[in-house]
Amino acid sequence: MQRLQSTTPHFIRCIKPNNVQSPGMYEQELVLQQLRCCGVLEVVRISRSGFPTRMTHQKFARRYGFLLLDNVASQDPLSVSVAILHQVNILPEMYQVGYTQLFFRTGQVRCTLSIDSAI
Repeated sequence: MQRLQSTTPHFIRCIKPNNVQSPGMYEQELVLQQLRCCGVLEVVRISRSGFPTRMTHQKFARRYGFLLLDNVASQDPLSVSVAILHQVNILPEMYQVGYTQLFFRTGQVRCTLSIDSAI
């Protein structure tokens, strides 16, 4: 479990676009069958229904702490993380707060990062 938590899953899978191996030709049924057989569609479904992105409270607070209006240097990283989430109005159903990490639904950190780059 420690090894799984320390990694970010990435999948590389070669999909054969057609049986004659001709460039520019795409057989939709063949590709769909391959995606089903290797479980890619199921992994995507599970990933989208859960909270695949995670970040420690320390990292999140360090990266986005400047977004808070109050001085939060003396507060613990968990409190800072929760305050940041409220400040940027991320909906509660889009994240979960754990003891040591924040868990986000797909795309939520990217939205937060766009705030980061806009400032």
